Amino acid sequence: MKVVRLREVCLFNPPKTEARKAISSDQLVGFMPMQDLRIGSKYVEASTSKPLGEVIKAYTYFADNDVLIAKITPCFENGKMGIARNLENGVGFGSSEYFVLRPTDSLLSEYLYYFLRQEFVIENGRGIMTGAVGHRRVPGEYLENLEIPLPPLEKQCAIVEKLDSAFAEIELIAVKTEEEKSESKELFRQICKEFFQNLYPTGYSSLKDLSRVITKGTTPTSIGQNFVSKGINFLKVESLDQVGGFVENKFAFIDADCHQVLGRSQLQKDDLLVSIAGALGRTAMVTDEVLPANINQALALVRLPSESKILPQFIFSLFQAGFFDEVVGNMSAGAAQQNLSLAQIGSFQIPILDSKQQLMFIAFIANLMECTDEFVAAMNRKKELLSELKSSVLSSVFANDSRIVEVA
Repeated sequence: MKVVRLREVCLFNPPKTEARKAISSDQLVGFMPMQDLRIGSKYVEASTSKPLGEVIKAYTYFADNDVLIAKITPCFENGKMGIARNLENGVGFGSSEYFVLRPTDSLLSEYLYYFLRQEFVIENGRGIMTGAVGHRRVPGEYLENLEIPLPPLEKQCAIVEKLDSAFAEIELIAVKTEEEKSESKELFRQICKEFFQNLYPTGYSSLKDLSRVITKGTTPTSIGQNFVSKGINFLKVESLDQVGGFVENKFAFIDADCHQVLGRSQLQKDDLLVSIAGALGRTAMVTDEVLPANINQALALVRLPSESKILPQFIFSLFQAGFFDEVVGNMSAGAAQQNLSLAQIGSFQIPILDSKQQLMFIAFIANLMECTDEFVAAMNRKKELLSELKSSVLSSVFANDSRIVEVA
């Protein structure tokens, strides 16, 4: 089996003079910024078109059927690559962070694409990246000197067809897996609502009327920044991601893993936290183990009076069960992003139940969430295994010359 270096069967970064000769400066060409180069998509298309004269100086040139691969971190490590197609006038321009590989007549673009997707290509390239942190790039010589087995074109076609078929089947399973995750979350909410229908509230009251205080956190001051320099932080929305919970950590308990924070509005046991900016409606409940803490301006605090007959855990369970979603849906628009107001949080209608029914609802939600979490975790692991299967399929095809020859 013939093995060659890529520079022997590919033209690297074709000259822009080709475009100048093919079309005039006022004609449109495909324009493809880095976000158009997707992960796991064999073919990529330009999201927009621009006149040749606007892009020819500053951007990278390519044409239909050229293979594009990102050279900069983290895009290279993420496997951003694809075959350009359906370009305006057959010509494209895009990020200066692209390598462009144009196969000769002896090499199929699809065969090259699958070869470059192999894990060893990414890992070895990662190891020799150069440049400053955040701007590290794979040297062009790395790709130019990569050795690729070169079977006859009919064999390359057979390999591409088998890989297309295998990847299509894997992708169908991945899509179904994601659908099952979404269905499980919807089923969770339906079961919660059906269970609630078996309870008999004596009425409803707004969260504002039941609460002793509903307030939001503060923006860290210069003093706060000094505390940060000593390893003490404000509790932020992102802190809710650091502990477990249902629906990608949408709900969680705040515990001792969170950092100590000094400042105003210090948290107390059984306080409820609601994200009012960014991850809207993400909710947490403070436990015994939480350290003295202050929250930043993206979080709201809800505190019930100590004599309240409504348990804080019950309100938290209502959040978990999705009853607050309707309030989130009526959120107001902020200047740069959408935000929840304290008035909207206070408008949340709480059913009035006796303590026995509240405890029953709390226990039911906790058990149901545990089961749902386990299912979602299993689906996430399944998707990871499907990704590993793709790598395994590629490795089995390109492992050695004899295996390539054997593909019929």
